[in-house]
Amino acid sequence: MTAKTAETQLQRQYVKFCDVRDFDDPIIRERIEDIVPDLEPEAVRQRKNWEYAMLTLFFEDCGLLRDDATILSVGAGHETVLFWLANRVRKVVATDIYGEGAFGQREADRTMFTDPASFSPYPYREQHLEVRHMDARALDFAGSSFDAVFSLSSIEHFGSWADIRRSAREVGRVLRPGGAAFIATECFLGRSLVTRAVQEAGSRVTGGRVFGAMRVFQPKTLVSEIVEPSGLELAQPLDTTLPPVENIIELRENNGRTSTSGYPYPHVAVRVRRSLGGVTVRTQKWTSVGLAMTKPAG
Repeated sequence: MTAKTAETQLQRQYVKFCDVRDFDDPIIRERIEDIVPDLEPEAVRQRKNWEYAMLTLFFEDCGLLRDDATILSVGAGHETVLFWLANRVRKVVATDIYGEGAFGQREADRTMFTDPASFSPYPYREQHLEVRHMDARALDFAGSSFDAVFSLSSIEHFGSWADIRRSAREVGRVLRPGGAAFIATECFLGRSLVTRAVQEAGSRVTGGRVFGAMRVFQPKTLVSEIVEPSGLELAQPLDTTLPPVENIIELRENNGRTSTSGYPYPHVAVRVRRSLGGVTVRTQKWTSVGLAMTKPAG
């Protein structure tokens, strides 16, 4: 059984920016609360939760939340959605460079190898989750191995634009014809003055201090650096409508965090704030964008 690919069969728009208004959708809110239980009401309005909901609703629309499906997560860390999926499909394979890099002591803790259950907020079918150390640029799987592949807010950390293209090709390679992929990453809200050439030369949007090296996309580079190299097709045209911004989370040196409203939520729009020569510099704001894709069956 392959994924349903016709745009008319999808229940909502998935290829879009994270929009704070989406959290008022009862279906999205219910899915978030199912994946991440016991959240305070305002804490639901966090873009990572939006990524979880859009990913799982897209796979559900595609008929991929089923007992015989195999799903690969690239740059998986210990995301809660891994355990939720393990309760619904035959196999989830979580890959990351666990214990290494800027996230080795945080989102990609090596403990995932020995005690993944310690990261799950609920019981899950432990035999349905496999954790492997793997470089996203060279996935150690045969072609067409998985019914679905996803990566959430990870691909922007994989290195240069060439590294990102390599990882996108790997996603397309290991996905079965007729399968579905969902990649969430960072995209500027509006035109950015940070050009691709500047980023390629090493002037990362974060300066390497908040997240380590990170690249933020523009709509055209989402296509040129992810969609086209993957060989996959967007399930829908990209909706570039800019969502309203109620609050901006400002990431600062030494992993500090403030916001323009003084409150942690909604956590949707983000920018980096740092001082250079005593002058406060803020980058263009960005948010999560979802790329729902399918692999042609032919």
